[in-house]
Amino acid sequence: MVLQLERQDLSSGDFYYKLESRGIVSAVLAKVKWTEPIALVGRCAMKPATCTLAFSGAANLNFVAGIMDYKPVNLRRNSSGSLEAVKEFTAGSHRFHRFYWEVYEDFRAQVGSKVVEALQGCEHVTITGHSIGAALAAAFQWEHLERNMQQITVGQNTAWFGAPPDVGCRGKRLYKEDDPVPWLRQFWSGGDVVRHALVPGQMLASPRLGHQAWFAEPLGSCEANEPMDPACVDGCSPLGPHYNLKIGLGIGAHQASAYIAATDSAFNMSKLSHEAERATSE
Repeated sequence: MVLQLERQDLSSGDFYYKLESRGIVSAVLAKVKWTEPIALVGRCAMKPATCTLAFSGAANLNFVAGIMDYKPVNLRRNSSGSLEAVKEFTAGSHRFHRFYWEVYEDFRAQVGSKVVEALQGCEHVTITGHSIGAALAAAFQWEHLERNMQQITVGQNTAWFGAPPDVGCRGKRLYKEDDPVPWLRQFWSGGDVVRHALVPGQMLASPRLGHQAWFAEPLGSCEANEPMDPACVDGCSPLGPHYNLKIGLGIGAHQASAYIAATDSAFNMSKLSHEAERATSE
């Protein structure tokens, strides 16, 4: 089912926030604005209890620069259900990309309560995001485990060190084979590598063997830690030639617009193939 945002709810469902200044570089980059990050809440027009929550990806240069601040921060879910940073890594805690945590803190402090309020009455929530937005979606889902929430993210950036929290494998990610970001295990810290949340993955594979459009591969396994670049199994230096070559040649495929086109093509093709098979069997 395609979720449709009710026109009259759009203004109250757009929640803009900003990254707090963290040093001289951050203050300088803040002057070069692209746009502000945003969280969008929408409801299905025909079923108001069915809702969506979407997180934007990199919205300005501070986002791009912050990705390199990848040292882990220890997070745990406290007795009230809120995520919090702790000094020691203990049972029940998980390590998350430091900069992504700072973004999530800014989101939560500025508009988090408004987003939760906007989701009142939602019996089912589909949470989504692109790239950094996908990492924020994962943190929000962990913080709201009691909600009936399905995660569907695209072009997911690396976020977790070691094993991510168990969110019941209630989601999937869409990724493209020529998008380097989901494939590269980018960095390491003390022998531990940043990796993706363990959710089923579905590749949007490019045309091959006569195909004229993108097509969707079968879903991956919850237990499989995929996708990954074979050249970066144990980590891949951000200063090395392999990482930079992959990023340089493939960054265009990481844009949200590229995913929209590929997803439309893949799933339309799947629908047409299914209809053709059904017509042939009849």
